[in-house]
Amino acid sequence: MTDRKLVVRVQLDEDVESPMDQDGQWTLYSFSRKHKTYRDPESLGLGELEANGRPRILSLGLRRKLEVGLAHFVAYFEHGSCRWSLTNDPTRPNCRWDSVSVAGLLVWENKPEDMGARTYEDRAKDAASFLETFTSWCNEDCYYYTIEDEAGEVVGSCGGYIGPDLGYLFDDAFGELDEEQRKLPVEFPGDEQSAVHHAWEDAAKRAAEHARTRPRRPRPGAHARTGGRTT
Repeated sequence: MTDRKLVVRVQLDEDVESPMDQDGQWTLYSFSRKHKTYRDPESLGLGELEANGRPRILSLGLRRKLEVGLAHFVAYFEHGSCRWSLTNDPTRPNCRWDSVSVAGLLVWENKPEDMGARTYEDRAKDAASFLETFTSWCNEDCYYYTIEDEAGEVVGSCGGYIGPDLGYLFDDAFGELDEEQRKLPVEFPGDEQSAVHHAWEDAAKRAAEHARTRPRRPRPGAHARTGGRTT
């Protein structure tokens, strides 16, 4: 009789929609024609560059959005991988050859009340968080997991996780397992799986701290998978 166990795999997910395609998200307009999100600055209500390096704001509506944190100028860096940041982020890469301080415009095009943040500072934090997620998506830093039993049957799977934080991924994975399955030994095939192993153990500890199974809470863009294929 084969000993019972679980086999957990975490792999790159090539079938993840852009964070901008999800409801209630920011919209990024790039000023570079090489990007799919390119938009002519003039069509956004912007004019020629001023002495501060930022384009002149021609639209009163856009000016108001910028004042209250519903729009932000963004910077772009690319050297192998890319990074989008708020222009006024002091931690952003600033390279003479590989970065552009005003490379686009990030706009909240939904109702202001649809965003939890109310102050300029909190809205800027929300914008920065979105750019971090969007950057991960641009760099194809997206994952899915599958959980198989000892017979190779898939007992849990989900994809669409954006970014390197595997904690959210495995919190969802534990939500798919019953109490007996959570006690089974786990294998992590493949090279360099130590990070996966640690993330699984941390999720197990969090699950153990709860008296009951948490509701499954997929990250934005998460979608069910069967055998690693989108369903």
